[in-house]
Amino acid sequence: MNASTELPRARSGSLEPGLQGALAPDLQKALEGLPPRVLHTAAATQDALRAVICEVSRGPQLWMTTGKSVVLSGSFSEEDLAEAVQAMSPWEDGISGVDGELHFRMLLQSRSVTRGIVVYLHRHRKPDVSQLLHGLKEAVARGRAALVVLGKPEAQENALRELASLASASLGLSTVLVDPQGRIGGRGRAPHRSIGAAAWVPTRTQQEALTAIENLLTHARPRVLLTAVDSASELQSVLAMGGGCLLVAALPAQDLHGAPAELAGLSSRWPTAALVARDDGSIEPVPDLRRALATMRDRQNR
Repeated sequence: MNASTELPRARSGSLEPGLQGALAPDLQKALEGLPPRVLHTAAATQDALRAVICEVSRGPQLWMTTGKSVVLSGSFSEEDLAEAVQAMSPWEDGISGVDGELHFRMLLQSRSVTRGIVVYLHRHRKPDVSQLLHGLKEAVARGRAALVVLGKPEAQENALRELASLASASLGLSTVLVDPQGRIGGRGRAPHRSIGAAAWVPTRTQQEALTAIENLLTHARPRVLLTAVDSASELQSVLAMGGGCLLVAALPAQDLHGAPAELAGLSSRWPTAALVARDDGSIEPVPDLRRALATMRDRQNR
């Protein structure tokens, strides 16, 4: 649902005295350089704000975690864009991280001409580390081939970061995070500190990620390898590569009820555990995925 908001103009990137301090410091830095009407609206909606899109000749658009958007009146101008780009100038690659957070800014380009800017705000909710560590230790101790992470995408990404840190720093295991599209373990060329001592291998596509995984399993042979896969068949392809490590993989499914049917056969061939990551940060460990799926099917058939 769209809405228009009329707000007074002021110098771009500044808040009026009454709203100074209304934005959380990390958000204020992430949105630095954008027009004041964007900052005003962001200050009022920051708990639900997910992304800001500003494109020349269009009204600035703010997307919420609810899926709704707000389109502000008044077009984003060439002058607004110049100020926003200037605010990004200290960051490399046209992408900026903000004070260790995973917020990032990137330019919108058409035919090599910059036409706008996008600010993506990472709404981090720290997972239950004690449950993650328990699930990870269980998987290692029981010799599981895979630990599947289920949940909504953002909850999965948070869990993968924490698991990378726990495996590398808390358990002291050689750990690699292969990151399809480079969105989980860092931004640009810099790994994020939340993955601990894990090595970060960003890739641009899922196919590049699979090639990187195969090379790592053949030559580096890490104890723990984390990644995100698009399907159960892709997970099976990675498991078939062997390597003798624990594969920790995020799979597109919110919970056991939404898990692909192929997981049952896969978990029969390769001993597999699972973690269900929820939006509130809670974690549900599933020590034996094959047994859990069989129990769920039995209950549904009664």
